[in-house]
Amino acid sequence: PHRILEVDFIPHRVLQLANQYCNLLQELGGDIFQPDSPILAVKFPDTDASSIARELASEHHVHASARHGRLRLSVHFYNDESDLERLAGVLASVLERTQA
Repeated sequence: PHRILEVDFIPHRVLQLANQYCNLLQELGGDIFQPDSPILAVKFPDTDASSIARELASEHHVHASARHGRLRLSVHFYNDESDLERLAGVLASVLERTQA
């Protein structure tokens, strides 16, 4: 059976995913700017956000950008927890290489 998505539920779901994502990014050592937003800006110590964004795009097909030294990522209603876990794993791998 297909589940019908209620339009009123979308903003709540997006913020729920963003908050889960914030927790994952913080576990990776990120400092979150703009909490409680579906657009996340995160700073990782001793890293270049532009390099991380380029590697995420070219090697892992993850769309991200760098703004003001921060990695900018976003979630939306079509994402789910498996997307967050996948990105956390990919990001952990990229951070390990760039912080070494």
